[in-house]
Amino acid sequence: MPPRQHRARTSEAQAGPRGAHRAPPRRRVPEQQSRSRRAPDPEPIRPQPAAAPRRSTTRSGRLLRGLSGSLALGSLLLALALIGVQIWAVQQGYRGPGAASVVSQSLVALVALFAQSIADRRRDRVGALFAAGALVLVLGSLWFWWWW
Repeated sequence: MPPRQHRARTSEAQAGPRGAHRAPPRRRVPEQQSRSRRAPDPEPIRPQPAAAPRRSTTRSGRLLRGLSGSLALGSLLLALALIGVQIWAVQQGYRGPGAASVVSQSLVALVALFAQSIADRRRDRVGALFAAGALVLVLGSLWFWWWW
C-alpha cells in the first residue's frame, strides 16, 4: 500500500467510522418557508403627528423663573441656617428660634423647590403658575415668620 492510504486508514482506525466525530449537518430552511411558519406581523406602526414646536421662552418668563428659583434656593439656605442655629442654641442651653419656625421654614423650602423644579421643566402656563406659586410661598413665609 502506498503510504498515503496507510495514513488514512490509521486516522480512520483512531477516529472510528468515518464522520463519527462530527455533528450531523444542520438542515437549512429556505427564507420563504421560515417566514410562513412565523406568526403574522402586527399592523405597521403609523407615524405620530409631529409635536408642536416648543415656544421660545419670553424674557418675562425667564425673569419669573429666575426670581422664584433664587428665592426658593434662598429659602432652603435659610432653613439650613435655622436648623444649625437651633442645634447650636440647644447645645448652649438657649431656647433658639423654636421648633415651629424651623419645621415650617424647612417645609416651605422643600415645597418651593418642588414647585420650582416643575416650573423649570415646563415652559407653558402650568410652569408659570408653579413659578408664581413658589414665589408667593417663599414671600408669604418670609412675611409671616420674619416681619409680622
